[in-house]
Amino acid sequence: MHLLLFLFWLLPLACTLKDASSLECTPRRFVAFHKDNANLFREEGVANYTTMLLREDLDTLLVGAREAIYALDLKDISKKRASMDCKNFIRILHKMDDNNKMYVCGTNAFDPQCDYMRHTSLMAEPTFVSMTQIPESHMSALGDDDKVYLFFSETAVECDCYQKLVVSRVARVCKGDMGGQRTLQKRWTSFMKARVECPVPGARLPYVIQDAYRWCGSPWLWSDCLFFAVFKPQKEGTLVKAVNYDGEMFIIEEVQVFQHREAIKILKISNVTGQLYAGSDSGATQVPRATCGRSSSCMDCVLSRDPYCGWDAVDGKCSLLSSSNRTGELIQSVREGDAKRCPPAGELAPLIPLKRTIWPGGNLNLSCSSPSQLAETVWELDGKTLTPTARVQSLRDGLLIFHASGSDAGRYRCLSVEKSKAGLFTTTVAEYQVGLSGGNPGLEIAIGLLIACLFSLTLWNCYKGHISLPWNCRRTKEQTEEHGRPTRHCGCKTVHFRQPASDVNTHNLDTPDSTEI
Repeated sequence: MHLLLFLFWLLPLACTLKDASSLECTPRRFVAFHKDNANLFREEGVANYTTMLLREDLDTLLVGAREAIYALDLKDISKKRASMDCKNFIRILHKMDDNNKMYVCGTNAFDPQCDYMRHTSLMAEPTFVSMTQIPESHMSALGDDDKVYLFFSETAVECDCYQKLVVSRVARVCKGDMGGQRTLQKRWTSFMKARVECPVPGARLPYVIQDAYRWCGSPWLWSDCLFFAVFKPQKEGTLVKAVNYDGEMFIIEEVQVFQHREAIKILKISNVTGQLYAGSDSGATQVPRATCGRSSSCMDCVLSRDPYCGWDAVDGKCSLLSSSNRTGELIQSVREGDAKRCPPAGELAPLIPLKRTIWPGGNLNLSCSSPSQLAETVWELDGKTLTPTARVQSLRDGLLIFHASGSDAGRYRCLSVEKSKAGLFTTTVAEYQVGLSGGNPGLEIAIGLLIACLFSLTLWNCYKGHISLPWNCRRTKEQTEEHGRPTRHCGCKTVHFRQPASDVNTHNLDTPDSTEI
């Protein structure tokens, strides 16, 4: 029995295993892209970040892009250390006597080099994804030579199609093959290749191989070695983490590593930093190999079956095995997903119910996001299972109630029920206390709008001076003392009077000298 952990770029391989069910093809959790969960690196005007080399001895990740090489910090690839231009300009093209042979010279990134090229090739527009060596079998009577296996994709020359059809291939050649004689000079005599099939039901086009991993049960028997190939459609760009135990494929999570979905061209993993490094046409990204903090409860942590995570009952959190001082005490069940060792629900702190109010005839939406896509959501009302109807609908992310009435008031509880090989496990996700309001919501809204309109109208009149305010009276008094003239307020008008002279009749006092508005 062997525990194998795989990092896939998509699901088709897991879904084509024997007796695969629909649940085995569904990731338990989908993680959308967030800038706080990933470190990104890209340079303006540079594309095709499709080659990577891990130098853990130097704490450096070398990234090869179009006409450039970058040295990045393994702990944070957003910090660039240095870069080097790596341009290659073709300077000479010369036709030889052989019609299929050409003489080509180029700058080769400051190291000029010339070579012969042929128009025909063993492969048609190949894209190499993996190469590995299988050592010679120990004590073999056949004297097998070491074999080199190559996994690549190329244009299918056997298919007469209107457009180019890319297919996956595997090739093998003996390591000691130095070519033949005469017409076979500089040509492999042991080279063989075959098409790698990925029979996905309902697929119209073949899936293109993206990577391959070698696993050998015995270092001396090459026939026991298995190759796990990874396929993906052309336009997808999510990272899928899965675990395989005794032939059962369990998909832990699917992670979107780039802000916009784009094809992942290369993937590297560092056991030193515990990070994953992915490259695409637009840039490179760095994400943790495991983020145990996404599981907020013991049951969620154990049911995720992540071999890197376990529940720490002392600290009350899902922790990395590599960073915990109590590795032997962590609760974990990768093989079966058995969460029976988790503390009983009665020992956990109870959830504080959120208060909601409904009106007769109104609608109500209660949110409930299950931590697992494999779980079934069950609602309870006052301790009894709530049966969905046309008026009460249970959705993936909550409960929707139409035309509420008094019978809909009560205590609601959202339960997540998930099945594993060890049985059914139930956890409470959310609780609500729903009360019934006796008022008419339409009337309350109308009254609120009317009050807002009256308040706005009052402010407008005060601003225009249509309504006299106390501070306006004080300001008018100060102006009167300054000019030495009495005033009389008439709504929005202020009338000033000239002080009477000693030789003026008393009946002239009521004659205004000037009027200011």
